[in-house]
Amino acid sequence: MSMRFRVNDVAEEVRMAFIAARVHADPSMFSQITRAATGAVRQAGLQLKAVGRSNIANAGFSKRWQNAWRVNVYPKSGYSLKAAAFGFHKIPYADIFESGGTINGKGGLLWIALPTVPKLGRERATPRKLAQRGVKLFTLKRPGRTPLLATKVRGGVTGKASLAKLRRGLSGKRGSVQSVPLFYGVRTVTMPRKFNLSGAADTVRARLPELYLAQLEA
Repeated sequence: MSMRFRVNDVAEEVRMAFIAARVHADPSMFSQITRAATGAVRQAGLQLKAVGRSNIANAGFSKRWQNAWRVNVYPKSGYSLKAAAFGFHKIPYADIFESGGTINGKGGLLWIALPTVPKLGRERATPRKLAQRGVKLFTLKRPGRTPLLATKVRGGVTGKASLAKLRRGLSGKRGSVQSVPLFYGVRTVTMPRKFNLSGAADTVRARLPELYLAQLEA
C-alpha cells in the first residue's frame, strides 16, 4: 500500500505547554496536555476517515472503494504526545487514482473489459480470473486494429453475458456458435487523477490546533 498519510502535527501550544509543565514540575498539567494531544489526534483520525471516504464517493467510486479507505490511530489505548493517525487505502492500485499517470502492460498488453464481461461478485473480472473459472479464451487478431480476447458460446449473447453461459461455451446442441469479445488490448492506459486524499489529509491536519484546544478546554 504505497498511499499513506500521517496526521500528528499538534499545535505548537502542545510543545510549549509540555516544556512549561516540566519546568514547573506540574504532573497534572503534563497529564492534561498528553490527554488533549491524544484526544485531538483521535478526533482528527475520525475526520480523516470521513473526509477521505466522502472524497472517494464524490469521485464516483463504489461503497467498496470508499470503505477501503482506512485510518489507524496510535496509540490504540492510553495517551501519548506522539499520537498519530495514519490514513491508507487497502486496494493496492488505488494510488494511480490519487496521482494520475500512465500504466504500461508488463511484457505485453493491458486487457480492458468490454460491456459483455460478467461480474464476479465483488472482484474485478480479468482474463486470468475468467480462465480460472473455466472460460476458454482465445485472441482475435485484427490487422491494424486493437486485438480482442474472446470466447465461443452456443446460442449467442445479448448484452452482458452470464458467467454460467460463458463457462458452458460450446456445450449443447441448439443454437449457432458465436464468438463473444470480452476484452480489448492496449499497450498503455493514461489514468486521470480521480480523488485527492492528500488534500483531505492536509485539511484535517490544519484543524489539529483547534481540536487540541477544544480537548484542553473540555
